[in-house]
Amino acid sequence: MKCTNCKTEIPAKRVQLGYKECVNCSTVESYGCVDIVYHKTGNTLEIMNKQDAAKINKLARRSGFGVMRGIVTSKNKSAGFAVSHFNNEEPVTAPVQLFNQIGEKAANLLDESGAVAAKEYIFSAYRDRKVNLQQRNDLLAIIEKFSRDKPVAVFKNRHNPYTKTEPPAEKSEISEDTAWAFKNWKK
Repeated sequence: MKCTNCKTEIPAKRVQLGYKECVNCSTVESYGCVDIVYHKTGNTLEIMNKQDAAKINKLARRSGFGVMRGIVTSKNKSAGFAVSHFNNEEPVTAPVQLFNQIGEKAANLLDESGAVAAKEYIFSAYRDRKVNLQQRNDLLAIIEKFSRDKPVAVFKNRHNPYTKTEPPAEKSEISEDTAWAFKNWKK
């Protein structure tokens, strides 16, 4: 069969697949693929359009030992598939005054109702986009530090017979003359 556009001969396999144009005249977009590595023997290929495959493959290329180009760092925030917690919206940073107000209210809730209520208030401020993730974590750390709800655990040092270190020896009372003799035995 001949191509409908340029009148060159089309390979028989291409005709069997239902195409009426040669490869050069075809308007069908070619496909791309992305390697998906689950573990060392469980790899697959994801077939997709060529532009998306090229973008993903570019970001997955290593730029050094163990570093991928698609990983977002603090220096390069525009690269890669950065996913925000709020549907790719700009991150929010609370002004210092609002941050202090939220922290003060959380501290009051800690005194009045306990750590659970204070943490819930901080999480609701985060969900309402009053504070960002870092500010939320800072407030939670403060509440955790001052929380009286968790019991104080007292651990006694135990000797592990499988280590090379020996347990500390019990100190016994010795006379000052004996201690002086051991300290100055070379003199």
